[in-house]
Amino acid sequence: MQHLPEARREAEAAVKDDPKSPSAHEVLGQILAQRGQMALSRAEFESTLRLAPGFGPAQLDLAQILILDGDGRAAISLLQQAEHSSAPEIVNRAHAMLQQLGAQE
Repeated sequence: MQHLPEARREAEAAVKDDPKSPSAHEVLGQILAQRGQMALSRAEFESTLRLAPGFGPAQLDLAQILILDGDGRAAISLLQQAEHSSAPEIVNRAHAMLQQLGAQE
């Protein structure tokens, strides 16, 4: 945890240097989530998805935030989209999360 402030500064610098980089927003969102700053984290994951719709890691991360916020319907929608990813690990995680939510078809 003690390296998170430095990681956050580096991630914020990456976003500032390239505000259109989905990966930079994704990393910053993950760091903010680790620090418990869920509203800021959610905004970064949403930025990631605006820049790269269908970006699986951001879909999964945002779905987790939505679940914590009590917005299961939006989380399920994102997870169902993530199930169409070309990355098997994204599909598997989305499938597992949907099962946990009881939303698997």
